[in-house]
Amino acid sequence: MGLMTFAGLGRNIWTLDDSTITTFQIYLLVVQYAYVLSLCLIKLSILYFFLRTFPDPKFRLIIKYTIAFNIVTTIIVTICGALQRQPIHLLWDGWKDYPPRGKTLNIPAIIFFHAGVNIALDIWMFALPLTQLYSLGLQPKKKAGVMVIFGVGIL
Repeated sequence: MGLMTFAGLGRNIWTLDDSTITTFQIYLLVVQYAYVLSLCLIKLSILYFFLRTFPDPKFRLIIKYTIAFNIVTTIIVTICGALQRQPIHLLWDGWKDYPPRGKTLNIPAIIFFHAGVNIALDIWMFALPLTQLYSLGLQPKKKAGVMVIFGVGIL
């Protein structure tokens, strides 16, 4: 993000020259991919923590399917992001054209798909350890305390 300030982030677009706006678009594209990848890696780190923590074979299989789902959706969103404008150079040069040239995917649909999948996956990942913690042989007060500790992450 720091590089983007040199490429015009936070400045009035009418004060920027064409090459600066194009550079900003390239940086914005890199940030989009970094965002998608970072979300995937954060979820993977939590899921692998669950794999190390809980020994139940059925639960571990569910975690492995969740890992696969996370990776597949990340690949799909990354491919859709790369193909959102055709030809590819329009991803950073397309702002110059009105009306837009080339083919454009339904970008809001891609964004809503990615957001919806991530929200659903967050809720799913929040609920996963609670099923295992519920079956622990602890007193109800201690069990509730452990669930609250795991539940703090939802805030």
